[in-house]
Amino acid sequence: MKKYILSTAVIALAVIGSAFTNARRTTTWVFTGNASQIKSASAYQQGIPEPAGCGSGTTLPCSIVTSASNQTDLQTFLTSQSEEAIVEMSDNKRN
Repeated sequence: MKKYILSTAVIALAVIGSAFTNARRTTTWVFTGNASQIKSASAYQQGIPEPAGCGSGTTLPCSIVTSASNQTDLQTFLTSQSEEAIVEMSDNKRN
């Protein structure tokens, strides 16, 4: 009986822990476009290195981290932000 109760408690903790972990997942989107494309999801890609010149400028984002896991969600997110806010989200910037 004790094993059953302990097993149930462990499973409950695992389920609760995974529920909170999923809510915090983020995706890095690398910006590959130009100044007129900052708010266009098609100018962002996942899984590639930041473009040359990242870290040496101030006007374009190199990459942003959001909870958007696909292009549609990313476009929704970008539409809700100002261009300045998007640039500020990027740790590294380029011109």
